[in-house]
Amino acid sequence: MIYKKFRLDINGLRAFALISVVLYHFGVPYVSGGFIGVDVFFVISGFLMTGIVLERVDHKGVLDFYIARFLRIVPALVFAIL
Repeated sequence: MIYKKFRLDINGLRAFALISVVLYHFGVPYVSGGFIGVDVFFVISGFLMTGIVLERVDHKGVLDFYIARFLRIVPALVFAIL
C-alpha cells in the first residue's frame, strides 16, 4: 500500500470542518453546530493516522514503529515540561 501525501477529498472535508468552526465562533446565525467541525477533524486524523500506522508497520515492523514514535514525541514532551 502506497500512502499518498495529498488527498483532495480529505482536503475538502478539512475545509468544511474549518469553515464550520470559524462560522460558529463568529456567531453567525443558523450555524449552531460548529462542534461538528471538531468531530470531523478527529475522524480525519484517525483515518490518516491509521494509514500511516499500517504503512510503517508493514515496512519496518511494530517495534521500529513505536521506537520512531517515542523518539519523535518524547523530546518535545521533555522540552515542554522543562
